Amino acid sequence: MRSPLLAAAAALLLWGCKPSCGSPGTAPATSPSSPSQGGNPSAPVPDAIQALRDADAALQAGKLDEAIARGETASAAMPGNPVIWNVLGRAHAARFAQTRDGDEAKKAREAFTRATTASPDFWPAYQNLGELEEKTGRLQEAADAYRQVLKAQPNHPDKAKFEAVIGRAQAGKQ
Repeated sequence: MRSPLLAAAAALLLWGCKPSCGSPGTAPATSPSSPSQGGNPSAPVPDAIQALRDADAALQAGKLDEAIARGETASAAMPGNPVIWNVLGRAHAARFAQTRDGDEAKKAREAFTRATTASPDFWPAYQNLGELEEKTGRLQEAADAYRQVLKAQPNHPDKAKFEAVIGRAQAGKQ
């Protein structure tokens, strides 16, 4: 699974810009001088965003327990941020890949679903969900997720792979 770092950075700026950017009733934890509010670029980073950064760094380093703990901290602080849920899902999916524990696949699936619920156009979460579903043998669900990716990104570099999975899923229905 790829780390959509640029998309994450953009989403972080959007979700941290003002209270109306997050989920209803959830104001992001920002300091008055945060860069997203036009302040000093060296100002302290909001706790939830720092937890997200730490979760992604831990995930990239293969420290899955730490990635999950940091991701849970970030998701509790900013439950409407799809990037946080996507990182948390990726951490659980990586743990599933190591252990083949169905509970980890379930947690990853739930996190990716939270990401897509928070932002239905956030296609990286659909891609990660599709990859998870493919690995768990849920071909129909993988095809559904890949259709969402192709809807948002019709020229995605993995288009042929996604279409092949969609074709196999359709053939399996017949």
